[in-house]
Formats: sequence, structure tokens, C-alpha cells
Amino acid sequence: MLNYMRAELWKALRRRGFYLMLGVLVLGEWLLALTAWVPAGRSIALHQADLLVDLLPVGLFCALLMADLVFQDQYRHGTLKNELSFGMSRGRIYLGKTLSALLMGLLAAGIVLGCFCGLFLARSGAEWTAALVRIAGYLSCALPLWTGGLGLAVALNFICRRGTTAASVYLLLLVLLPPLFGIGADNMLAGSVGFRILNGLRQVMLAEASGLPEALAWPALIPYMLRNWLIGMGWFWGSAAVGLALFQRQDIA
Repeated sequence: MLNYMRAELWKALRRRGFYLMLGVLVLGEWLLALTAWVPAGRSIALHQADLLVDLLPVGLFCALLMADLVFQDQYRHGTLKNELSFGMSRGRIYLGKTLSALLMGLLAAGIVLGCFCGLFLARSGAEWTAALVRIAGYLSCALPLWTGGLGLAVALNFICRRGTTAASVYLLLLVLLPPLFGIGADNMLAGSVGFRILNGLRQVMLAEASGLPEALAWPALIPYMLRNWLIGMGWFWGSAAVGLALFQRQDIA
């Protein structure tokens, strides 16, 4: 398994898309943090930390790229059949690619967020320490959702035979379904069964759960953190179960 993951990571890290994504994200976050307007009387450090809330949903879109970097549209290129012909089980292939994509995502998140936190290391004082603590709280809420999005993206790449199809379905689930559930709930009587079902479905969607109020300290973040871990892990393990079950039935010729 370790050799398989090492090979997958080596192939993924050779693709220029990974480094282009890192460059765009680092440049974008620095420009946003350095040029953002700071309201009078507001701590600059805490204001810059709160900017991270607006950037957290970007990780859900990066999860799609991580899955694509590892999977590399193998149905179309016919390389998945070669892996099976070497005697590798489908479960091992699925697990190896999922863990490889997860490691890629953690590496990318560490680099991007490390560069963002680097803005604070040049300063000292209690407010900058408080800003870093607040960033840690935001990340504890976002990481499980990113993991859930990654699990969904990997599953769709195994289920769909085209990378473009997998990406389209992922974006539809991420972007389109939450507002549709919201519209449906708004057109129902408040408190009705249909309203509660649609509103509940909207709240467990990854994009909807990634929205956090700004200027929240650790005690206030705990309910959001627990909620997001339940939602994110539900998406990750649910997607893995469905993706592996359908991959086991795929006819790969």
C-alpha cells in the first residue's frame, strides 16, 4: 500500500496544476490580507484572521482538483485496467487513491495556510497571538468539510467514466443543491414536514456548512466545529462506501 501511495503521489506532484493552484492561492490570500480595508478601531491582526472565513469555501473547490490530480482520468487513458491486471484489488486501489489525495490536500493546505500565517509572524504582541488562535479555530471547522468534499470528489471520479462528468456532478452538488433546497423550503409552510426535511438537507450540504460568522472566539466556535465534523465525516465515509460499492461493480475493459 505504501509503495502504491508513493507512486500515486509522485505522479501527482509532477503535474503543473498543483503548483499553479498553490501560486494562485498564496498570491490571492496575501493580496486580500494586505489590501483589505480595516474599519476604524478594529485590530488589524484579528481583522486579517477573520478574512480567512471568506476563503474557507475555496478549499471545497481545491478538493476537486486534488482528486483529479491523483485519479488523472484513468478510465479514459485505460491505466486503471493495467493496475487491476497486476493483481491489485479494487479496494486497495480505492483506498490508496483516497489516502494519496488526502495527503496531497493536507500538503497544499499546510503550504497555503502557512504562508497566510506568515503574515502574522512578522509581528508580535497579544493581538497577533489571538489572531493565530482564531485561525486555528476556523481551520478546525473547515478541515472536516474539506475532507468530506475530497471523499465525494474521489468517489465521483471512480463512479463516472469521464473526469469532466465527475467535476460537473461535484459542482452541481456543491453549488446548485443548497439554493434549490432553500427555495423549496421557502415555498413551504414553516414547521411543516417538507419544510423541515428540505431545510435539514440544505444545512448538511458542504457549501452551506462552510459558512461561518466572523469574529468568533474558541468557545463560540465549538458548536460549529462539532457540527462540521459530523457533516464532513458523514460525507467522507458515505461517499467512500457508495463509491467503493459502485466501483466494485464497474466493468473495466
